[in-house]
Amino acid sequence: MSILWRKPYDISLSSYSNHHIAVKVNVEDGRAWQLGCIYGWLDHQMRKNTWQLLRNLNPGQDTPWICMGDFNEIMWLHEKMGGNIKAFADMEAFRNAAYDCTLTDLGYTGNIFTWTNGQALDQNIQERLDRALATETWRDIFPKCEVEHLPRHHSDHAPLIVHIDGADKRFTQNKKRRRKLFRFESYWLERDGCTEAVKTAWRTATTCQNFEEKIKSCSISLQQWDKLHGGQPQAKITKLREKLEKIQNGPQTEIRINEGKQIEVELDELYRLEEIFWHQRSRALWIKAGDRNTRFFHRKASNRNARNNIEKIKNDDGMWIEDEKEVAKILRGFSKCMYKSTECIETHAVWIPLRKSLATNEPNTLWNHIRYGERRMEEIMEPSDFTKDQTLLLEGMPKCTTNKRKIA
Repeated sequence: MSILWRKPYDISLSSYSNHHIAVKVNVEDGRAWQLGCIYGWLDHQMRKNTWQLLRNLNPGQDTPWICMGDFNEIMWLHEKMGGNIKAFADMEAFRNAAYDCTLTDLGYTGNIFTWTNGQALDQNIQERLDRALATETWRDIFPKCEVEHLPRHHSDHAPLIVHIDGADKRFTQNKKRRRKLFRFESYWLERDGCTEAVKTAWRTATTCQNFEEKIKSCSISLQQWDKLHGGQPQAKITKLREKLEKIQNGPQTEIRINEGKQIEVELDELYRLEEIFWHQRSRALWIKAGDRNTRFFHRKASNRNARNNIEKIKNDDGMWIEDEKEVAKILRGFSKCMYKSTECIETHAVWIPLRKSLATNEPNTLWNHIRYGERRMEEIMEPSDFTKDQTLLLEGMPKCTTNKRKIA
C-alpha cells in the first residue's frame, strides 16, 4: 500500500501496518481531516481483525474522517452476484463496525461490482468489496463528493476515484475557442502509414507550388490521415473504457471475457500513445517515453499553457481588465506606443549604410540559394526512417517566399 500526494495538501503519517495506512490531511485553507486506507483480511476467520482495526482507527467525532479501500466483505446481499449466498452475520459485522465509527457509505457511479473471479457464466462471481465510507463531518466539508468505479484493467479489482469536490468539469462556457495550430504529433510515427502520407503529399504537390505551399499540403494530408486512424488517443481511450465497462456490467460469457481482454490490450497501446502525446507538450525532454508518467506530462503541459495565457492585465489607470477583447486592445496599444517615435531624429544617418545597392548578379545568387534549399528539403522528406527528433520538422512551418520577382 502507498499514498501519494501533491500541493496544496500537507500529509502527516498517523499510523500504518500491512493492512492500513492512516494520515492526517492539512489543507492551506486551514481545514484538516483524517484519511484511512484499508486492506481487509482475506481469510474469513481473520475478518474480525478488519472490523477491530476500523474501530481502532476512529479519530473521534470531532475529526472529519474518510476511510476507503478493499474491505474484502460486502454489506448487503445485492452487492454479490453468483456463488453461494453470503452469511448474514458476516455482513452485519461489517455494518456494525461502520455504525460504531459513525461511517456511512458514500455511494458510487459506474458498475456496482468492484471484484470478479474472472470465470464465465455459472462460475462467475462478482462482489462489491471496495468502497469509501465517511463521517457526517467529513461530508459537510465536501458535500459534492462523488465516488467513481472505473472499469477493471488487468486486475480482478476495479479502481476507485473519490472526487472530493464533485466530478471533474471543464469550465469553458466563457472561453472563446481559438483556431488550433498545426503540430506534427510524435505519436504519429508509432502508427503505420505516417511516412507514406507525407511522401505522397509531397510528391503529388504541383510543380508551381512553392516550399510553403508544399508544407501546407503535407499538414493537410497528415490531419486527414490522422482522422482516418482515430485522431488523438484520448478520444478512443474514452470510447474503449465505456465499451469495457458495458462488457463488465453484462453477463460474463467466455466470448465477452475474451472481448474484454482484447480491449485491455488495445488500451495498453493507446495509453502508450497518450504518454507520448503529453510528453511532446510538456517539454520534459529529460524523461523518455515508456514510464507511463502521463499525469506528470499533462501537468507540465498545463503549466506551460497557464504561463502562455494572460488572464488579466492592468491598464494605465491601475485597473485590472479581464475581458478578452479589452486585454487585446490594451496589448495592441502598448505595442504601438513601444515602437512609436517620441523624438525627431536624423534619418539620413540611418540610411547611409543602406545606400549601396546589390550588384547585378547578386539577386540570381540569392534565388539559387533558395532553390537549392528547397531541393535539400525534398531530399530530407524522402527517407522512410523518421526519428522522433525529426518530428519538429513540420511543426514550425517557416514562412519562406520563393517568388523570384520579390527577391530581385
